[in-house]
Amino acid sequence: MRNACIKRASLTLGLVLGLGLIGSASGQSIEDYNQIRSFTLPGSGSALFNDLPDGRLLVVDGVNVSVETGVGTGVFTDVGTYSVTAPTFGPTLAAISPDGSRVAIGSNGGGSVFVADTASPTPGTTQTFAASDFAAVWLDNTTLVLSNSNGVDVLDTATGTVTNIINNIGGASAGITIDAAGNLYTGNGFDFSAGVGSGTGSIKAFDASAVQAAITSGTPIDFENSGVEVADLLSAGTIGFDALGNFFVGGGDFFGGSGDFGYAALVDADALAARLADPANVPLIDANADPSILRMFDSPQAFITGQQPSAWVYNDATGELLLSYFNDPGVSVYAIPEPTTAALLAIGMGLCIRRRRAVV
Repeated sequence: MRNACIKRASLTLGLVLGLGLIGSASGQSIEDYNQIRSFTLPGSGSALFNDLPDGRLLVVDGVNVSVETGVGTGVFTDVGTYSVTAPTFGPTLAAISPDGSRVAIGSNGGGSVFVADTASPTPGTTQTFAASDFAAVWLDNTTLVLSNSNGVDVLDTATGTVTNIINNIGGASAGITIDAAGNLYTGNGFDFSAGVGSGTGSIKAFDASAVQAAITSGTPIDFENSGVEVADLLSAGTIGFDALGNFFVGGGDFFGGSGDFGYAALVDADALAARLADPANVPLIDANADPSILRMFDSPQAFITGQQPSAWVYNDATGELLLSYFNDPGVSVYAIPEPTTAALLAIGMGLCIRRRRAVV
């Protein structure tokens, strides 16, 4: 497994723990994240976006593809179309490979995952794979990890082989991410059996060695009976890490009974590492957590229209968190606080393991 190539990687857990936790080392807290600007995506409100290696954004809206004219401009130009089945509610995912050369696009329940060339978005270059999808993260430039109705699958885009590595999630699909140590995080997106097993928004972490064993053996990990539950937030619809190791969570539990919606979450790196290291004695991180542990980015429109965070994207090149909501073309941009010199050294050690991605 080439963990150095994982997009959206956090610092390794060993690095975080060994250097006294990045969150505290930075001298900043999750309360220091401030909105600095906003912009509007092209096309419909169902468009998804992700960052290219140079920091510009690529937007997928049905079959149409746009690219930001420059880093941080918030202005986009059409660059072509992909041979994809345009989902009614837009794509479920738009995940860019570590080297920036390919983008995976979800069919939103259509039973296909499309992989296209980011530099040449023409119909003839798109590959189609028979795989279910909800969210995705690349392990390397050919291997895609997908959360879906099966649990979690690994798609080898070189061979088309699909391997189930996590099953028995007692509900619908949720987001998925992997840290630089190879630990995998996913959750229960909607609880089908209240009071039985995991609930909506339950997020678990699975050790890298167990993930690798499941990939190698083809024997899946049992979600309900394995892993460490680290948080219970929203519907875990979109999850990931920023450069300081802080964990972001989107989605909303509108129908699951918890009433946990109306905000996007940011979880402090220290708190997440502590929970992972000692779950028996460190409380589960949920909507009742102290503000020093959990930052809630309010979404007033969610209470009115039922809109929920559809994308939390960390832009590696610009060091920004970008937040958008379902059926809303607006994107809010938050600046990540600048760390101190000690934390910069730690972050540099973490980032140096990432493979440099080509500029499109």
